[in-house]
Amino acid sequence: MFARRHITRPAESGGEDHIAITAAEFDRDRAAGRFALSWRGNGHCYGVGTEIDLWLESGRHVILNGSRGYLPDAVERYPALLPVLIAIDPAVLRQRLLARGRETRAEIEARIRRAAELSTIDHPALAMIANNGSLVEAGDAFVALLRALRP
Repeated sequence: MFARRHITRPAESGGEDHIAITAAEFDRDRAAGRFALSWRGNGHCYGVGTEIDLWLESGRHVILNGSRGYLPDAVERYPALLPVLIAIDPAVLRQRLLARGRETRAEIEARIRRAAELSTIDHPALAMIANNGSLVEAGDAFVALLRALRP
């Protein structure tokens, strides 16, 4: 199952298919316990709905786009979590973010600095996928990882 994130970013901003919410809605939903996971980063608030708990209870794998900085909290709640680090060279990341055109140059540089600060992840089951080549190559590596998880 693929979890959609609730993000304080307009729906038409491009990129992922997310549920756009305001900061006030995020705070309300978080306080009401509607998020299984929630964090702040890159100037936005992110939440993943509690439906993932139902999916996990039914034996399904749940895939979500999370945050390296929030990983310790996520692992505390979900000890069997398998983190997958999508690693990218800062120059390639900068080029892709500039081409996307969603952030200012200052926001892009802040993202690159934050990625460098969070580049080391200490988790015994960490899987890593290099994303410096084509997106198809990284996608194929991710699909291979998912296929390996099948019972």
